[in-house]
Amino acid sequence: MRGISAALLGVLLCVGPARAAEGQWQVRQFPESGSVTLIYDTPGGGEELLGFYCNEHGKQFSIAYYVSAKRFRDKEKTKMTLSSEAGTLSWPMTAGSSQTGNDLGLSAETTLTPALISLLSAGSQLTIAAKGRKQQIPLAGIESGLADLKSVCKS
Repeated sequence: MRGISAALLGVLLCVGPARAAEGQWQVRQFPESGSVTLIYDTPGGGEELLGFYCNEHGKQFSIAYYVSAKRFRDKEKTKMTLSSEAGTLSWPMTAGSSQTGNDLGLSAETTLTPALISLLSAGSQLTIAAKGRKQQIPLAGIESGLADLKSVCKS
């Protein structure tokens, strides 16, 4: 599963960071590997990015959150919490550096549960909290990407 997180971080860090106020949800399908990535992204770059990755063949699921390298050290462990009107979920996350060393991604291997689907489906805002910092991103526009993620993950 470690390869899944590395692959997701690679996709997220190549896309670039995203600013919540200007972002949008996007789906990237990778038919050759049977995987899908649902990301909150800002065209043109910004500050942060959130992504969900599922590999149909291995039934593996990962979450990644892009952060500034100034906030975390490579391999540092922390807890990330996602919350919406449907509730709150938390995961232990590990920071991983990019090839440039200027960017980090927090990642966790977990499962796409009904509770996470509900969390991402309910309400208008998703709150992300990690290491004393909170950010809100809109959930508007996530529906079709979430449907694609569910179909690949077969939750």
